[in-house]
Amino acid sequence: LGPSAVAFVSLERRVNFCLEGMCARAPAAEHFHRELEAQRGLLVGSLVAPDGVPQRFEYERAPTLELWRVRAACASAEQGASERREVRPLQS
Repeated sequence: LGPSAVAFVSLERRVNFCLEGMCARAPAAEHFHRELEAQRGLLVGSLVAPDGVPQRFEYERAPTLELWRVRAACASAEQGASERREVRPLQS
C-alpha cells in the first residue's frame, strides 16, 4: 500500500466491569486509543461521525460505535496539525 492509503476502523465501546481498578471500562477501545497514540509519528487517526457514512446493510447502529480514519502521518503532513484532530463526516 502506498503512503496515501487510508484504513477505516470501526469499534464498539463495550463497557465491562473490570476487576483491575474495580470499575466500568472499555478496555478494547482504550487499547486501540493507546496504540494509535503510541504510533503518532507514523499514523494519524481522526474520529469520523458515523451519521455521515451511508449505511449499506440493515443493522442498528449502537451509540457506542466509533469510526476512525487512519492514514500514514507522512501522507497528511501537508494538511496541518489542526485538521488531524478534526471530527467530520465523510463525503459520499
